[in-house]
Amino acid sequence: MLVYLYRKFKIITFANYKNLRNMKQIENKVVEFMKRYTLNEEVWDNYNLDTKIINDLKINSARIVDIVLDIEEEFGIELEDESIGKLITIRDVIEQIKEKSK
Repeated sequence: MLVYLYRKFKIITFANYKNLRNMKQIENKVVEFMKRYTLNEEVWDNYNLDTKIINDLKINSARIVDIVLDIEEEFGIELEDESIGKLITIRDVIEQIKEKSK
């Protein structure tokens, strides 16, 4: 029983590591897309996942549409209009990509 639990824990640990690695890859791609549409690169100096797209990065709503199109093409997903309105932070974008990629 202990060996089974150990093996199971090891698999879960590996899966979590893989998930974290994929999350970082998604984050890097999202940031890459967003950087195309920011006029002032200094806004990226202290960004984190809770950085607000419009307020902190100063990306306007027209550019958000471009970012969404980039994301849809890159990840092979479709974001509905209701979902787009809820994309406030970088974390929100990553969560939507994860949800739609399942």
